[in-house]
Amino acid sequence: MSDLRKHLELANRHIAEMRVLITEQLNLLREMGKRGEDTKAGEKLLSDFIDSLAAFEAHQRIVLTKLMSRGEMHVSELIWLKEKPPATGDARS
Repeated sequence: MSDLRKHLELANRHIAEMRVLITEQLNLLREMGKRGEDTKAGEKLLSDFIDSLAAFEAHQRIVLTKLMSRGEMHVSELIWLKEKPPATGDARS
């Protein structure tokens, strides 16, 4: 497996993990809001998670572009990006 493919796998895993963290943080903020708790710090953390996700997705696009320009990946392999990323196992591992 090429180093770029390894970078792509890592980027995919980071993206999956960030999506889990964002979902969990949104649920936590919802519950905190229902209890009337201050959510300011939690909202900042959520914002940081979203920024991190955007950075991981940008990195993923760079790696994909390099793989395609080198002929190491075909556009047909990108279908999962529009649907659902490949399974990564436990997002916390």
